Amino acid sequence: MRRPQNPNRAKLLRGLIMKLLYFAEQSEPINPDDPTLLSYDVLTLSLEHQGSRPGDDELNALMRYLEGKRYVDVQWLEDGSGRWDAVRVLPLGIDLVEQSVTDPGVTFSKRRA
Repeated sequence: MRRPQNPNRAKLLRGLIMKLLYFAEQSEPINPDDPTLLSYDVLTLSLEHQGSRPGDDELNALMRYLEGKRYVDVQWLEDGSGRWDAVRVLPLGIDLVEQSVTDPGVTFSKRRA
């Protein structure tokens, strides 16, 4: 599995993923049966809409980092593909987005005025 080549890009993508998960969890649920769960397709389409869709290997590496830090819970497919089906933000991930905890491996972009 390839890691992102540019560490700043990886940090910004992790921050963007966390913000997307956070806002999905805070807003009207996309999945009424499990409101905190976001599918692979919805997350990748959201990243694409932001102009920041990484390749699958890079995205998997980003998700493994976030999961390893216990910011998210990833539902990995257990079919040998290394892909995942859905993800949910965990309480520590919410704290990260709300900036009550920090991580040098996650950068949140500044809002444009």
